Amino acid sequence: MKRIQRHNALIGFGANLGNIKQTFDFVCEELQNFATSPIELSSIYESAPHGLSNQPDYVNAVILLQTSANPTELLRFLLLLEQQRGRRRVSHSLNLPRPLDLDLLLYDDLVMRSQDLVIPHPRMHMRNFVLLPAREVAPGWIHPILQISIDALCTHCDDPLPIRKL
Repeated sequence: MKRIQRHNALIGFGANLGNIKQTFDFVCEELQNFATSPIELSSIYESAPHGLSNQPDYVNAVILLQTSANPTELLRFLLLLEQQRGRRRVSHSLNLPRPLDLDLLLYDDLVMRSQDLVIPHPRMHMRNFVLLPAREVAPGWIHPILQISIDALCTHCDDPLPIRKL
């Protein structure tokens, strides 16, 4: 009997357009169906946008799941969810408002750099809107490049933008 290998993945959720609660519920349900075990959800946070400030604040959360999918398969699934909620990724849209933004932040202790995917997420350690919710579901997860826990990264993060738990 072949044993299914399970991988831990940390997913960042963000949105600032549309019905965000409905979008969050949709994402959680779809990821629950995709996962090989129940998912864990952080609290929901509101944060000021990075980059272009003339847009609505973001709603953010982090989702911890186990999956048998490889990182590329998981990324494809996340991009499909974004498309289903109306997100159109274009090269110049880095800081534009969006109905859904899903980022694969960490995947086990993998370090990966390809044209389509960078793990760990290259800016996660600089963003309170990622670190604070991540600390709720995975405080001891060690960043595979920085070799420091998410809990410790929170302590060292100097992100100046305001964030509050909803």
